[in-house]
Amino acid sequence: MNAEKIAIIDVGTNTFHLLIAEFNDRDDFHIREKFREPVKLGEGGISAGKISEKAFERGIKALKNFRKIINSRGATRVLGFATSAIRSAENGKLFIKKAMLEAEIPIRIINGNEEAALIFDGVRAGVQLPYAEQCLVMDIGGGSVEFIVGFENSPILLRSLDLGAARLLEKFKLSDPILPEEIAEIKKHIQTEIGGLLKELKDFDISLLVGSSGAFETMATMIAYENKDLISIENLNSYRFSRAEFQNIYQKLIKSTKEERIKYPGMEQMRVDMIIPGSILMDYVMQQLKLSECMVSLSALKEGILARYTREKQEKIKNLM
Repeated sequence: MNAEKIAIIDVGTNTFHLLIAEFNDRDDFHIREKFREPVKLGEGGISAGKISEKAFERGIKALKNFRKIINSRGATRVLGFATSAIRSAENGKLFIKKAMLEAEIPIRIINGNEEAALIFDGVRAGVQLPYAEQCLVMDIGGGSVEFIVGFENSPILLRSLDLGAARLLEKFKLSDPILPEEIAEIKKHIQTEIGGLLKELKDFDISLLVGSSGAFETMATMIAYENKDLISIENLNSYRFSRAEFQNIYQKLIKSTKEERIKYPGMEQMRVDMIIPGSILMDYVMQQLKLSECMVSLSALKEGILARYTREKQEKIKNLM
């Protein structure tokens, strides 16, 4: 069978991701390159259920840039997936149409449960999950948060809630630094949104939290810098940190101004605002479920799409034999 190069695009609420993978003639794949654009598609409209005009333009521009990269790399297949911001926006389908017309990029809108399942596929392919123990995979996106309980390398619970960091930022106009009463207000809102899910999760025997979003990656990077763990900074995949280490950084974050946070080792410009609601959500979940340790996965949705595509590709070959 001929070698194939594919492009996978994750049209996220905060960030657009592009992954280029190449298959050889034995259908083994190698991830060649990854790109990202901090589009902030949900900015200025996510609370109203609409993609704002400026965010719409940024999104199409990013996809045009991705198309140039895809063409230059010679990828012959493009798999585009859209998540929370587009599926909840009244002009989401118009964005999909424009993406095809102006950037020649086909995008499929996926529902929350499918997003959660794909994220689990990506995490499972990227890190070694505890096989005989139940773990909670949590992905904090801009628009939604996915919760997946895994056991024996299979998902046994899939949930997606519209509780992403961009949504929280739009809903709560936060002071700089955030005030204690604002933190309490956010946590009250979180409790309202996930109280039922937490009751479900407490029925499981969860031993480990696995974080697979930019918020977790940023938190892990900051903790590694704090611990002077330079080797881990270079490769954060499977990096583990304790709740005590998390609390150390969390307390610094919620007392800091935006200007102070951007100077913290490990902080990225694109995360400087989102990290506040993201870390509050982490803190709440870890506290409620009494989770003492977190492992970071650098693989998530786009890697899950690749894993599923590879599996389907291999199944087709078996059926032909």
